[in-house]
Amino acid sequence: MHHHGDQAKIGNFEANPALVSTVAFGTEEFYFQTGFNRAAFGPFLADSVVVSEDAPHAGHFSLTWNGKTANFTKLLLALTAQTNSGTGVYNRKYLSLTSLDWQFAYWGQIGYVGSIVYGGYLDPVYFIPLTDLMYMTLLQGDMSNSHIGLYGSLYLPAYLTWDLIFYADDLHFNDIVTFNWNTRWKFVLQSALSWSPGGRIFKNLGLEYTMVTPYTYTHPAHSYEARDAATTWAPDTVNYLNYTHAGQNLGVSLPPNSLRLALKAWLTPNPELSLDLRGSWQVCGEGDILNHGWDKTIDRVYIYDSWQWLTDDILSHYLQAGFDLSWEYPLGMGVLRLTAGYTFQYGWNRQGDGTYILANSTEIIPITEPKAGGIMAQTTSLACLHPGAGRN
Repeated sequence: MHHHGDQAKIGNFEANPALVSTVAFGTEEFYFQTGFNRAAFGPFLADSVVVSEDAPHAGHFSLTWNGKTANFTKLLLALTAQTNSGTGVYNRKYLSLTSLDWQFAYWGQIGYVGSIVYGGYLDPVYFIPLTDLMYMTLLQGDMSNSHIGLYGSLYLPAYLTWDLIFYADDLHFNDIVTFNWNTRWKFVLQSALSWSPGGRIFKNLGLEYTMVTPYTYTHPAHSYEARDAATTWAPDTVNYLNYTHAGQNLGVSLPPNSLRLALKAWLTPNPELSLDLRGSWQVCGEGDILNHGWDKTIDRVYIYDSWQWLTDDILSHYLQAGFDLSWEYPLGMGVLRLTAGYTFQYGWNRQGDGTYILANSTEIIPITEPKAGGIMAQTTSLACLHPGAGRN
């Protein structure tokens, strides 16, 4: 596996430290864990849409119960907030997550996940294990950012596994129950078909699809720090509610309004050597983790109330191919691991000019899209790159 480091600037140098600490108490069935580390959730541990291992290290507190056919997890992550403009470092931002899954048969498993992102205060209500977090935040005055999701796996013949997760940020419930599908859909969908023959060399081959609808993972800062519309949209207002940690997406490493189709393979030429091969095609429209789609001139007016996924005049396409080669050598109580990786990326954009409409729905910035593609070689995996949006 490959990781994005936690970026830090030391003098004239840019560093990516990776300091990890973990302490666990309990048994294999029931245990408490704490530390400062990366976390991953769900059947997609490498780049999950809920909590990705590519997100920066965070303070970790979790309680886990593993039963014979059911599993329960309660997780609290201590995150770092930034302002609406993506600057600064502020503590007291948290992710509280609850998950429960059930293996209903030898060939299938289904689960539920709910999460809350909030900050500026620490609420003990979100520590209660067997409660629905979305329901609790409504009772608490709707002062947080809630998500719900369903996930599952089917264990098919011929060593095949199909995994799926649907993680919803904001859905227009009244429209959906009246079968009005052209409405607000803020969600991310991830699905994969993998083949694991269990051979000595060839371990896994997987095809994975991920879609992120517009404004997913974004949120205005109006729930705690800001009490009025003017303060809500101020660039220096601390945003405790968007789905970020230290400026990076806490979930999948794709911006809002995008898709990715990826092919991955894992081989072990010998017990000490591991080779990961990957290739992907990514498509990105207009979208940024800081652009939440609310009208800043009028409090709580949403400009995204129709289906707009990848319908922009501007679409960027990227092809990637890369590998990671790891070698491990046991050293008594520890392991020495050396990893080298490389990613090649070629990107092109649809020809023509376009515009970005900002969150106030009145200011329009003209964008002249490049008419020729470019080639970039990087040693880390890249998310979509396009005008007006940064890279996670």
